[in-house]
Amino acid sequence: MTDWLAVVSNPHVIASILYLLALVGVGGIKARSVGGDAANFHVAGRALQWPVLVGTLLATWIGNGSLFGSAGLSYRNGLAGLWPSTGSWIGILIVHRISKRIRNLGSSSVPEILALRYSRLGETLRNTSFAFLDFPIEKR
Repeated sequence: MTDWLAVVSNPHVIASILYLLALVGVGGIKARSVGGDAANFHVAGRALQWPVLVGTLLATWIGNGSLFGSAGLSYRNGLAGLWPSTGSWIGILIVHRISKRIRNLGSSSVPEILALRYSRLGETLRNTSFAFLDFPIEKR
């Protein structure tokens, strides 16, 4: 029983629990302020200002880069460290070009767009691809 008490009294565990509770609280408050259903909450009522949207995308991107060590690579190699993120830059440019068409579709995810475009075949391809993505890759 003392082991459990030691874990719960750890300041990192306490901070993590408080952070998670704060996230759930903010999510609950925002869910009420957006109104509508879960789909409307998923896309923030389609009412985000562009600085907020760009900020969330950059935070995700920067977090992902630090997770995989891109910051250290850029520090060691200078501008050559930007090459691993070239695909992200190209993706941002492509999404910028087609964003109005995607928004006019009324879909909120790539699988929904595939289902609209390719009907039943698109759903089958989506489900098959996700089934393969869920399998762990093992090197024997």
